[in-house]
Amino acid sequence: PMEYFLRQNGVEKGPFTESLIRDLLAQGILEKDTLAWHAGMDSWLPISGLPEFNPKANAPAPLPLGQPK
Repeated sequence: PMEYFLRQNGVEKGPFTESLIRDLLAQGILEKDTLAWHAGMDSWLPISGLPEFNPKANAPAPLPLGQPK
C-alpha cells in the first residue's frame, strides 16, 4: 500500500496509510490544506490536491447546459 508523509507546522510526520489519513480528516484532526507527499510526487501538495482524498477531482465534468428556448 501507498505510504504518505504529512507536513504540519514545518514538521514532517509519517508514514501514514490512506485509510488512516481518511480517518484523521473525518475526525477533523487533519485539515485539507495539510501538506502531503508520497513516493513518485515531485513536491508536497495539500491533501485536497491529491485525487485519492478529493472525490471532486475524480468526478466527471458536468455536462454543458442546453441553449435556453
